[in-house]
Amino acid sequence: CRVSDPFCPAVTMAVGGVGGGSSEGSSLSGLWYVGVGLEIIASMSGTCGKHLVRMSSLKAKTHPVLSKILFRVGLLFNTAVGPLIDVTAYSFAPQSLLAPFGGLDVVWNAILAPYLLNEKLTRPRALGSLLVLLGSVGSAVFGKREDPLYTVEYIEETLVNFRVLAYFIVFFVWFLFNRFYLMKKPDGSVLKGLSLGWTAGTLAGNMWCVKLSIELIQTSIEQNDPEPWKTWLPYVSLLGAAFFAIVNVIYLTEGLQKYEATFIITICEGSMILSASVSGAIVLLDVRGLEAYRIVCYSLSVLVVIGGMYIIFSEEAR
Repeated sequence: CRVSDPFCPAVTMAVGGVGGGSSEGSSLSGLWYVGVGLEIIASMSGTCGKHLVRMSSLKAKTHPVLSKILFRVGLLFNTAVGPLIDVTAYSFAPQSLLAPFGGLDVVWNAILAPYLLNEKLTRPRALGSLLVLLGSVGSAVFGKREDPLYTVEYIEETLVNFRVLAYFIVFFVWFLFNRFYLMKKPDGSVLKGLSLGWTAGTLAGNMWCVKLSIELIQTSIEQNDPEPWKTWLPYVSLLGAAFFAIVNVIYLTEGLQKYEATFIITICEGSMILSASVSGAIVLLDVRGLEAYRIVCYSLSVLVVIGGMYIIFSEEAR
C-alpha cells in the first residue's frame, strides 16, 4: 500500500507562489524520479497486502487459523511497510505527479490475481491495465516535478482560502451521500460495492494532509527552525492525515471481504487517483506554473488511467 492507498494509518508516524509564498524549491524536488520509483514499489506492497486480505476472507471457513495469519500480515503490509515507503516518496515529488501511479495496483493485480486468487485475466482486464500503465507514464512526463518551499506563510496563504472551503463542503456532502444512502443497500449489490470503493478511494486520495506534514517536518529540519511547531498547521495536518488514513481502512476492508479484489481495487484506485489529482490541484495548487499544454496532457493522462479502470469495472459489473 501507499500513503495514497486506503490502508495507511502509519502515515502519521512516518517522517521523511501564492501571495508571499516562497519561490525557492524543496531541496529534494529535483529527485522527483526517486519519488516515482518509491511510489511504484509502494504500489507493489499495497497489492500484496490487499491480496492477503482477500485470501484471508476466502480461506476463513476452510483454514481459519491461516486466514487470521494472512489477514494480519496483509494489514502489516498495508499499514506499515507500504505507507513508510509512500511517505518517503512524497518527500521527493508533488502529490499530483505521484497520484496516477496509484493505478499501478490494478496492473499488479491483473498479473497476480489469476495465480493467487484464481481470478481470470480477461481481455478487458488486460486492456484496462495497459491503459493504466500508459496513463501513469504520461502523468510523469507532463506533470509538475518540482515542489515549492513549504514555509508556514506559504501554506497559510494557500490553505486559508474560499477555494479550499468549497472543496471541503463538496467532499463532505459526497461522503454523507455514500455513508447514509448508498451503503444502506443490501450486501452483494453493485451499488453498495461501488460506494465502498468510492468512499475508501476518495478518502485515501486526500493526500494533501500527508504532503503538508512531510514538507513541514522536512523544512523545519533543513532550516533548523522550530517555528512551524508553534502554529496550528502541523497538528491539523497530522490529524487530517490520521483521519483520512484510518477511516478509509474501514470501508476498504469491508469491500474486500464482500466483493472480488479486482472489482474493489479497481473502483478504489480509480477514485483515489481522481481524488488525489483534484485535491492536489485545488488544495495545493500543484498545477500552478505549468504550461497550458502540460496541464492538458497531464489531465488527459489521468483520464486515460480512469478510462482503463472503467474498462475493467465494466467487465466486472457484467
